[in-house]
Amino acid sequence: DSLLLSLTYEDDDTLYTGLFTIPTGVAKPEPQQLPIPPLEGYPQFLQATMAGNASLIVMTVNRFGGWIINDMAMTRRDGTAAYTTPVLLQNLNDPAESDAYPFLSADGERLYFLQNERLMVAKAQADGSGFEEAKAVQFEGAMEMLILSIWMDKKEKTMWMVADNRIYKSTRKRRDAAFSLPAIFTTEFESFPFISGLSFNKKQTDMYLYYSDDEPVILHYQIK
Repeated sequence: DSLLLSLTYEDDDTLYTGLFTIPTGVAKPEPQQLPIPPLEGYPQFLQATMAGNASLIVMTVNRFGGWIINDMAMTRRDGTAAYTTPVLLQNLNDPAESDAYPFLSADGERLYFLQNERLMVAKAQADGSGFEEAKAVQFEGAMEMLILSIWMDKKEKTMWMVADNRIYKSTRKRRDAAFSLPAIFTTEFESFPFISGLSFNKKQTDMYLYYSDDEPVILHYQIK
């Protein structure tokens, strides 16, 4: 298992961010930067997600311009193991809203993301060039909670959500069914200044959580 995250660096007095993988379960993990070309006009890569075979990555991109400036872009790995220049997902990005915290299904066929804290899903286009029009993810009842980020199991039937510094859990019987209304998974982080992106290992025995106070860190918890 490994984590996919963005790290900021400076080059010629200009700030950039790159996407890195960090292996888990090792004593001294070394970040490995992915060979992704920069996207003109968007020097900042933020949250990112990849399909199970690492051939497709969707990331949030920004211009150091604040929350509403968040857009999404995608890149694919070519035959040389490098990645193509990211392309904006124009049909999904709303210029008046934040499009962020993407989550790809394991096969890369569905993209979940938060559009101003409303959970959306879009199916991949048949030619692999992007995604079809997004639709709101359905819940069994009135969904009033504002979601910041999500993580799903491989079957996309169990979902964890971060909202108001709490972590919630929701389930569904089939991939095309509505999710149950969120139930509290843990309130352990309510007093933290800010938490957002979360993920689990394959066995769901370990949880990783983004936490920000004076400096951002990744927290690691073992699930009991």
